[in-house]
Formats: sequence, C-alpha cells, structure tokens
Amino acid sequence: MSCRKPVLLLIDGVSRQLVVEQAQCGHYVEPENPALLAQSIRDVLLKERSEERRKMGESGYRYAKEHFDRRLLAAKYLEALKGVVGRE
Repeated sequence: MSCRKPVLLLIDGVSRQLVVEQAQCGHYVEPENPALLAQSIRDVLLKERSEERRKMGESGYRYAKEHFDRRLLAAKYLEALKGVVGRE
C-alpha cells in the first residue's frame, strides 16, 4: 500500500475488509485458485487499466499514510497507556 501499487489479496476476513472495502486499493482473489489468481494478475496488468491501477495505488498510499503512520500509532498507543495508568 505504501508503495502506491494495487494489491491482490488472497486472505479473507479483516484483511479483505481493510484492503478492498476500506482502502479501495486492491482486489480479492479466492484462495487456492491458481487459475483465478493468474487471470486477476493479467487483468490488473492490462494496459487499458493503467488509470485504475494508479487510482488503487494512490488510494492505498493515502490510507496507509492516514492510518499506519508510526507517529500517529505511537501517539494513540501513548494515549492508551496514559488512560490505563490514570485509572489506577
């Protein structure tokens, strides 16, 4: 995501929800289906889809920057710790 590249995700559940639905930066491919994976790779790499690839890559980058920045995560963690310590 931080490399501004679309993601082909073969993991269902929370990861799928994050990448495909929230970040809108990739496609879900059913696990253990090599033919579908190969077709998905070909589809994403089609020249006609270059704008879609660019948009997915940018969307993933923005999402990662907004949600996974180390400083942001550290600040949230520190606030959580302060909340726990303050309760004692």
